[in-house]
Amino acid sequence: MTPAKTSQGERLGVSPAFQARRGDTSSAIGREPVQLPKHLAIGTPEQCHTNAVTLAVDDDSLIYCESYALFKEASLPVIHAWGTDGNGNAIDNTWPEPGVAYAGVPFRSLFVNMTALKNRAIVSLLDDYQNNYPLRGDLGDRPDEWLELRGCGLMRLAD
Repeated sequence: MTPAKTSQGERLGVSPAFQARRGDTSSAIGREPVQLPKHLAIGTPEQCHTNAVTLAVDDDSLIYCESYALFKEASLPVIHAWGTDGNGNAIDNTWPEPGVAYAGVPFRSLFVNMTALKNRAIVSLLDDYQNNYPLRGDLGDRPDEWLELRGCGLMRLAD
């Protein structure tokens, strides 16, 4: 018997039930690691949020994405940021090689930029302790302000 394929989200500990509530268990949560395209530069080590913002600024087809990733099998998930192309691919310009699993939230560019201006720095949007974790409060109930549907693969369904 062939074992069932494990999704990127499941590899990071995101339950299938949570993924199902998000509407698309293959691309709304999990991202498939791919090699960094040759036209994009590797970023500064340990500066994933800044590097991922740079990806989205340098290539407007890419979307800033943030949450958890695994660098190697059997490693612990870490808070991380990367770009996604809206087709389920994780494009990481921080780690020297693509990680093995990515599960995250794609953010609207305007939200990313406005948060950076407000904080006077590029910081984690999900772990924004400087502003008392706004996505855990009322802002989290208004995804139209921050969720980039292109990055969820949901816009593909409308085409």
